[in-house]
Amino acid sequence: MSNEQDNSDSNTFDLASISESIEEFGRKFEESKPKPLTYLGIGAGLFTTASLVAIFIGRKK
Repeated sequence: MSNEQDNSDSNTFDLASISESIEEFGRKFEESKPKPLTYLGIGAGLFTTASLVAIFIGRKK
């Protein structure tokens, strides 16, 4: 009987530990998301690069 109780205690501890790890990962994931300004900067950089390439290709003709 005590063996079954020991197993259930260790299972509960393992589930609590796993749950805590998942919660911590979720917090870190939310904190590491890029800000909207980052996407705007990347988009502006890609647009500028594409525009300059189009200008240089157009001049060569």
